[in-house]
Amino acid sequence: MKEDKGLTFATATEPEAPRPKEHYFYAYQYSLKGQWFSTMLYDTPEKAAENTTDKAIIRRKLCCVVL
Repeated sequence: MKEDKGLTFATATEPEAPRPKEHYFYAYQYSLKGQWFSTMLYDTPEKAAENTTDKAIIRRKLCCVVL
């Protein structure tokens, strides 16, 4: 049997793509015909809700994006 010194065997693999994650934010208005504003992105709806405690907000909508 012949010895193979100095040879390196390697296997090529495809890198696994990261799984998409859900990010939540609230869109909100201070008046019915006013501009929409938004919070930052958070990993849970509860954390996003913590940033919409302003009593002047009259309309809010929970939104989710998958990135």
